[in-house]
Amino acid sequence: MKRTFKFLMGLIAAVLFCSVFSSCTKTEGSVDSKKIVGDWKLENVIYKTYLDGEIQDDYEDDCSTWYFIFNFKADGTGMRTSINENSGENIQYPITSWKIVGSRIEMWEVEDGVKRFVQMDIEELSDDKLIFSGAPEQKTENGILKHYVKYTYKRI
Repeated sequence: MKRTFKFLMGLIAAVLFCSVFSSCTKTEGSVDSKKIVGDWKLENVIYKTYLDGEIQDDYEDDCSTWYFIFNFKADGTGMRTSINENSGENIQYPITSWKIVGSRIEMWEVEDGVKRFVQMDIEELSDDKLIFSGAPEQKTENGILKHYVKYTYKRI
């Protein structure tokens, strides 16, 4: 059961990661794009689901057995690696371009042969910590469904 739950959370994280994000909290002003260059390992994910403002699901994962590693290169390209230590899976997704616009990162990533546009808010960026967040909403027959996600990375 725990293995299935971890797999589902990883899948949800990947799906949310590939969505266009918007958030209520952002870093103020512009973020220096030079600070993001390097390797970043996912250390924590907070995931919450709301239906018409009422919390439906609240989950936090310390990413001890599955995680992403971002490699942002100074030339505006990079790589996202998805690692699942339980299954031994190690999948690389090329980032064909990335740039920081204000306090958001915008990038084109290739996943399973499909080029996807990804946009996330940068909540925090320091020498050793990077936080991406977002809260996409969708209208459903049951009301407005909002998925909040917060990814905390550490420089490696």
